[in-house]
Amino acid sequence: MKPLAVASSLPLILLIFAVLGSIVGGIAAPPGVTSRDIYVGVMPFVALQVAALVMLFFFPGIATWLPRAIGW
Repeated sequence: MKPLAVASSLPLILLIFAVLGSIVGGIAAPPGVTSRDIYVGVMPFVALQVAALVMLFFFPGIATWLPRAIGW
């Protein structure tokens, strides 16, 4: 198994390997599931997190509008 060149954080990598272990090691594991399948499946969620961080960087008021709205 070759490692993929993915810029990921350590918690994401640990989560991916846990998912892979539960799928491949499970009783009803589908045949042919590889770590590449898991990485490809998680990429949309990583893209959403990066997009959210970019939005917070350029518009920091997004992070504080709800506490201001409820009076905190």
